[in-house]
Formats: sequence, C-alpha cells, structure tokens
Amino acid sequence: MPRHRTSIHALWFCITAVTSCIAEVDPASTDSAEETRPHGQQGPDAASLERRAAFIATVQRQASSAYNVSLNTAGARAAVSALNPAHGLVSEFTSAGVTVTRESSVSAGRITMKLARYGCEGELVPLDVAAEPRGSNNRVELRHLARSGGLSVTEWYLNGPLGLEQGFSLDSPPPCRLDGEGKVELEIALGGDLSPTLAEDGQSVQLLDQAGAAVLRYADLVVQDARGSVLPAEIKLSDASLSIVVDDAGATYPLEVDPLIATEQHVLYASDASSDDYFGWSVAASGDTAVVGAMGAEAAYVFVRDGASWSQAAVLTPSDGLPGDFFGVSVAIDGDTIVVGNSTSARAAERRAAYVFVRSGDAWHEQQKLVAKDSPGGDSRFGYTAAISGDTIMVGAPNDHGPGGAYIFVRSGAAWEQQAKLAPGRDGRSQGYAVALHGDTAVMGSDCDDGSRARSCQVYVFTRAGDAWSEQAILYPPVGATPHYRFGGSLSLSSDTLAVGTIVYNEYGPDRLAAVVFARGEGAWKQQAMLHSSDVDAPGWGGWYRNASVAVSGDRLVLGGSDDGEQGPSIFARIGDVWTPQGAAESSTWNRRDVRVALSGDTLIAGTWTDDARGSSAGAAHVIQLREGPPPHLVGARAFVDRAADKPFVLDNPDTNRFGTPSSINWANFTGTTQGASLFTLSLLHEDPTLTTSILRGWWGSTSPTSASLYGHVVAGNHFKRISKIGDILPGDLLVINYTDGGSGHTAIVDAYPTAIAPAIEPVVSGTTQYSLRVIDSTSTAHGCATDPSTGDTRWVPADPTKPCRGGSTDGGAGRGTMRLYAVSPGQANAGNLTGYSWSLTSGSAYFPQSGARPHAIGRLVR
Repeated sequence: MPRHRTSIHALWFCITAVTSCIAEVDPASTDSAEETRPHGQQGPDAASLERRAAFIATVQRQASSAYNVSLNTAGARAAVSALNPAHGLVSEFTSAGVTVTRESSVSAGRITMKLARYGCEGELVPLDVAAEPRGSNNRVELRHLARSGGLSVTEWYLNGPLGLEQGFSLDSPPPCRLDGEGKVELEIALGGDLSPTLAEDGQSVQLLDQAGAAVLRYADLVVQDARGSVLPAEIKLSDASLSIVVDDAGATYPLEVDPLIATEQHVLYASDASSDDYFGWSVAASGDTAVVGAMGAEAAYVFVRDGASWSQAAVLTPSDGLPGDFFGVSVAIDGDTIVVGNSTSARAAERRAAYVFVRSGDAWHEQQKLVAKDSPGGDSRFGYTAAISGDTIMVGAPNDHGPGGAYIFVRSGAAWEQQAKLAPGRDGRSQGYAVALHGDTAVMGSDCDDGSRARSCQVYVFTRAGDAWSEQAILYPPVGATPHYRFGGSLSLSSDTLAVGTIVYNEYGPDRLAAVVFARGEGAWKQQAMLHSSDVDAPGWGGWYRNASVAVSGDRLVLGGSDDGEQGPSIFARIGDVWTPQGAAESSTWNRRDVRVALSGDTLIAGTWTDDARGSSAGAAHVIQLREGPPPHLVGARAFVDRAADKPFVLDNPDTNRFGTPSSINWANFTGTTQGASLFTLSLLHEDPTLTTSILRGWWGSTSPTSASLYGHVVAGNHFKRISKIGDILPGDLLVINYTDGGSGHTAIVDAYPTAIAPAIEPVVSGTTQYSLRVIDSTSTAHGCATDPSTGDTRWVPADPTKPCRGGSTDGGAGRGTMRLYAVSPGQANAGNLTGYSWSLTSGSAYFPQSGARPHAIGRLVR
C-alpha cells in the first residue's frame, strides 16, 4: 500500500548494557520535504530528539532515593558511588574518572572513562579535574579546567530509572573555533576489560567481552545548543580513546552533550516505519520469534533472534487486503504458525477475517483465510482478537449478536476448519474482546466498563473433550467494595494459570492497573492473587483502548497497559502459590503511555504503539530479557530492616509463623536475635511457602543452623554453591564467617553488588583490590543504614531516635552494614579470587585472611 515514508534516526547518546544488540532497521528514504532548522540538525529528527530529551530529563530528575549517590571521604581521594537497581550497574566517580561495572547472570564487564582533552580536531588541550567529585541526591559533578587557555568543562551524571545519564556542559567554544578552524572535539580515555567496536555509521560503539558478546553500548549521540537546536555530531574511536566530534557552526553556547548509560535491550522498528502506523498495537512471542502488529500500516512484522541479535524477517500482509481492514489489530504465534486478525467495520462478512501464515525454512506464506461459518452480521469485529495453541486457533468476535463470542478453528494437514462457536451462557456482554488459549482450554473476556459492584464483568472458561467444547467456569472480579472495570479486557493463559487484566476504581484518587490470577486445581478455578502495578496508574487520557495488558508464562507475570506513570510494565514471580513483585521492566527509549505485553519464557515483548521515534505514533517494540529477582530470603530480610528504619512493612502477612518460635514474626522478635544465621532462615521460611522446617532439618540438620554450621555447608556445597571470585557475587548470596578461635561465627546476607574502593583504605594488602559490600545481618553490635561522617563507617547508628536509622538499643543491633572484601588484583594469577575481609570501611579495621582463625565463605542457596 503506497504511503509517504519518513526517515527517523535516533540520535540519543548512551552507553547501553545489553545482553544482545539493538535491532534497528533504518526506514527507507523519504519522498517528503525535510524540515529546515537553521544552525542545527537537519530533517525531522530534531523535534523527536527534543521531546525525548525532555522525557529523559523529567524521569531522571524525579528518581526515587534508591538512585541516590553515596560519598566516601575516607582515604586520600574522595569517591562517589551509585547503584542503579533497574539496570544492574555500579558506578564509581573519582578525580581519576568514572568506572561503570555491569555484573549479572547474563553479562559482565567494566569500562573506565576519563575526559582527557577538549578543543578542535587536531588541536586538543589537556584537561585536569579542578576538584573532587561532588554528589547530591542522584547527581554527581566533576569540574575540568584546561592546563592552558582558560577552558572549562563540567561533567555531570544523573542516576535514575532510565540509567546513568551523563552530560558535558561546554561553557564556551575553544579558542581554535574562534578562528573558524575545524569542529569541536571531546576526547575520552577508555579503559577496563571490554573491547570497543565502532559501528559503520559512526553513531555507536559496542563494548564486547572476550567471547565477543556485547556487554555495554555507547550510542545515540545528541548535542544541543543554548537555543535547543540539535547539532550534527559523530563518534570516533582509537585504540584507547573515544572522541565526540560536534559541528557547532552557527551554534549558541553553552552546549550540552547528554549521554545515557543503561541496560537497553532491543528496540524494534518497522523497516518502512511511518506516522500513524500503530506498530506495537499487538504483540506476540514464541521462542526466538516475535510478531508485532501495526494496524495503521495494515501489516504484521516478524522478527527473529539469532544468538544475540534480532532482525526483521518478514512483513505479513493479506492476499486480499483493502484499506480500512485494520489488519494487524491482533496477532498470535505458536512455533511456525502466526495468526493475524483484522477489525474492519465493513458489513460484508468476508471482510471480517483472521489470516494464518506458516513458516517454511526462513520464508513465511499465507496458509488460509479464516471466516466464521455463520457469517455474523453487522459489525461483529470478528478478528479483533486471536490466540493459537498448536493446531487450534481462537478468534474473538466481541460484537457478534450483542453478547459476543469466539470461534475455534482446528488444522488437519494444511487445512483449517471451524470446530466450534463459543458463546456466553448467561448475560454476557462483548465477550471475545479478549481471548486466551492453551491446549484444550479456551478463555474469553469482555471490555465490561460499568464499574459495578454487582460484578457484572465476567470471564468464561471452556474446555474441550474430543471435538466438543463446554463451559467449565465463569470467573468474576474479587469480592469487595472496590469496583473493577475492564475486568477481562486482557487475558493470558499458561497451563493451569490464568491472568486477567482489570482496572481497580478509586473514587478518591487515581485508578490502578491490576492483574487477578486464577489457578486451576482438580478442575476448579480459584483466585490465587491480586497484583497491582508498580506505579499508581492514572489512565485518565481515556479512549476505547484504555485497558490493562497481561502476560503470564510459567511462574512469571507481566502487567502493562494504559499508563501515564514513570514505571515500565510490572514484573511478578511465583514461588509455590505466592506471587511477589520483582520491580518494573525498564527501557530508556520507550513512551509508556500504552504498553502491550507478551511473554515467552524470560523474553518480554513490550509494544508501544504511541512511540514517536520514527514518526507520530509510528510505534516501537522493546525486547527485554527478564532477570531473576532477589531470592526470597533477601526479600524478607529487606522488609524487616526497612521496618526498623520506620518504612512501611511490606510483607503481606507479617504474623504468619512458619518458623515455630517465636510466637509471631515481627521486628520485636529480632531484638534478641544475635546471629544473622537466624535472620536468614526466618526470612527464608517466611517468604518461600515451598519450604518447611523439616526440609531445612534434612538439608542442614537444624531449622536454624549456626554460622559455624552454615560455613561448613557452604564449603561442602551442601545446598550451596560456593562463590570464590569477587565478580560472581550477587545480591542474596550468604557471607558466613567461621570463628575457629571461639564463638559461633557470623552470617550476613549480601544486599548489593560489590563496589571497588579507590584508593585503598588501611589495612592495605599488597596485590589485592578492596571492595565494599553492603550486607544485612543481625548482631549485638549496633549498625544500621547510617554513615558516621567523621570516619565513613557504615556500621554506625545515630543515638538520636528521631533519625531514620534509630538508635542501636532500639533496633537491637540488626540492620544494614558494610563489609570490606579483598580480592587478587587484575593482571595477576588467580585475579578476582577472594582472599580476606574486613568489618567496615574505617582505617582502624582489622584484616582477616582466609588462612586465619576466622575464615569466610560466600555461598548461593541451591535447592
């Protein structure tokens, strides 16, 4: 179908931690006139870049305290550090530069950056740091001065949900530019254990590990002047440095060069993207294949994953398509079969259809057009929704004869035949607005929108026996005074688990997106959980597409939908029959206004049809590999410590007694607990419903083994995997100390990734590098979440009981603290091996070597 094409090139500058490459297929050239912007970037890119700049600035400025930086003044050189929980990045800032470390189960690596020179191409002036880094809230600044010429550059960072935003403020042009010579250049010295590779377009650098896998990405450059004009810029790479070259002809200083460091995964765009395509309106995934519907473009786009990369494999269009069919309003995939629906309002029955495509080798072809046998009259919206499981397809028709319904088709050989029509047996309304299918179970829901307390919104479950389908259950919103609307407007089915999207009405505030989880046991469906989004969602912008979007796969669930909030789709994980929040999926480039989600294993596809990067509502889809959330015992330990700091108690049932003694689990019971080992087992039993005291006795001979006993189990590998290298430590690991010189030892739960200490603090051990490690434990010595400003000791609690971390006598000595680990320095034999520890960051701390009387071991729980 002929259309005008718009060329959009994303130019945001970022370092991106990835598990694979970004798959961006540049659109075809445009035949429309380009916008002219004097003294700035030419073409329509500039407007979208300016919108994106405003979006990033807003989100980063409003980051929560979890992204705040911390200052360490101990030692000869001040250091500022920042943890980015959304992206798994640890950053350290000193006068020697910045170090960004990525440590996860899927990728690891480190890059060091130091702004070295500034000036014109071929005429650069060395820069020196004028002062130690300054940190406040989530912002860090370093001031640079030229050794000659009076030039100054301010380097700044904002740590937030979108990543670590980096900026260079250029107050004035270098003297060489006043003579009209060359372009402005910033030279950044690179170091670390990753190898940089420059992309052909000069707009990005991939940083690869020794296996050639992309760990970090430095990309999407944008530079703006004082008037907001976007300036042409490019990246150049040498053996040990990266340069940013800016054409500042006609620009008004100061200039801002504004990068971002994030765990960007994959951003997928249509190869022929154009405004109002609505690419991402519908999404589906199966293994290494994703399909994205673009009903505005009347097409569906297929992407495949090959190792670490995603690429567009096909564009699907119907053989008899006409404008106004809205082909792509629904998509579904299972293996090598895709079904795509349309939502035409045409009265001709043959126009309302769903199309089946199959893959042969690498090619996709249309196999059959599906239409209903009974030719539903009027605007039935047959094809508005679709689902597939093996050789069975389900097609929704939410306007069919009023109450709506769905049609079942089965494949025999290469032919599809209608097997059944499913209709609500009671007073249904708009059924088929959402459908889900798994094996012999089919589910359909409606867009019920009356917010009635009478629970008029219903979800129907059907099962198949042989060739016959029958109604198995009718599911309703949770009982209670709070009304739900759009209950059943989104459905996802995985074996015996059903997720139902809904919006919870709030008369006095913003409504909330939610998912109601039902589980089937012995043929009966029962509500298992009610899960709310991470944000307080206010989808007040309205529209008939206002809805939740849910996806469930095994023991993982993702909740997206219409959302004006900052957070990405909410992620939940199940252990036993208990669902716990795992935070929000993050992507530094998406417009979250309406996010449609699909889940296949640990691969999340998030469609954002309102994305403007390639044109107004051209759309995008984001592929995000979900990481494992914190283990249950860490979730519980954090909850107890947060309560001690007067934060809300987050456990759903804090008085549930799974341990036996004391009589209830609350903070007061921990004041007499002098061992972190007890805190570990109490939290583990409370948070993991699959564990019992008898199981722990079978593992370790006790329901609450001592630290000395746990040390032996870690070393022996008895339900623990021993961690021997600093780079392998993850939050939730157990650090256990064995006091062979007397005493029961000590246990601490690792609360964050280790962070290198530079410069080293006494006691210094030759040939080793020091790391600070935040832990949660319970000791008779007071230490909480405060830092002694005179020593930098984090094992300090202020005596003032009104402070956020209350006095040690009040808290019973339990809380967060910092330990110091030592590991063999890089470049030596056995680099990274753990050699010893110290109790705090003070220079008066004692060093305990592994060969001493108090050795330590770090272990990861294995079931």
